[in-house]
Amino acid sequence: MRYVDGHEMRVGDSVQIHGDDHGIVVAVFDARQFSDTCPESEWSHLTGGIMVDTNFAGLVHYQSDQDTALKLLKRGNSAGAA
Repeated sequence: MRYVDGHEMRVGDSVQIHGDDHGIVVAVFDARQFSDTCPESEWSHLTGGIMVDTNFAGLVHYQSDQDTALKLLKRGNSAGAA
């Protein structure tokens, strides 16, 4: 999946979702990238999209980049990604 500016989404990225809503990408299912807080062993049944730990609803699964206009705020440290 990609951001509206074309950059690939990565685990650890800080994103803006809507207005003041934001979150951290904790899994990129298409690339099989998972953070320590979203381990593959618990989420491997999802095969597409991303998981974002949001400030408004906790974990939210976005299935395609058309679902929302996510904006990259800051590249995160993807250390701990599997």
